[in-house]
Amino acid sequence: MSFTFELTDLGKQMEAFLEAPSVEMEAGFLLTGESYEDGELIADVAFDNEYGVIQNNQPPRPFMRPTLLTNHKKWINFVKASVPGMFKGGLDIEGIFDVLGETVVSDIQNSINRVHRPKLAPMTLALRRERGNNSDKPLEDTMLMFNSIDHEVRRA
Repeated sequence: MSFTFELTDLGKQMEAFLEAPSVEMEAGFLLTGESYEDGELIADVAFDNEYGVIQNNQPPRPFMRPTLLTNHKKWINFVKASVPGMFKGGLDIEGIFDVLGETVVSDIQNSINRVHRPKLAPMTLALRRERGNNSDKPLEDTMLMFNSIDHEVRRA
């Protein structure tokens, strides 16, 4: 589960003007195979948290979709504002997308920090307490999911 941005999102004319190769940035839970100790993939856990799992009585706790809805215009405006600086010795397009990626990672983490509902089930809280975690905040049990959010810039 991640967001992908391509230079072409800014328009074909800008790409031609820059004569830049197609560059994309992916941010979120990159499909690197990172997993929890039990083997469950972090990206799968993030997906389950985002949409919920009815069979397990796990309610959705969206954080990716609100991040996109809240920040997508800011991200686009950042790239548009950064492009002219390329011609004045500023960042190249990969550098611009790298800064964008760091911003998106931070925005996703901030969205997770704002999730407080639905509250955790009593059984979930009991399991946390057994592991020494006294927090009752959703999406912050081991912090592995939170700390696994990353970005990557690559030529398409």
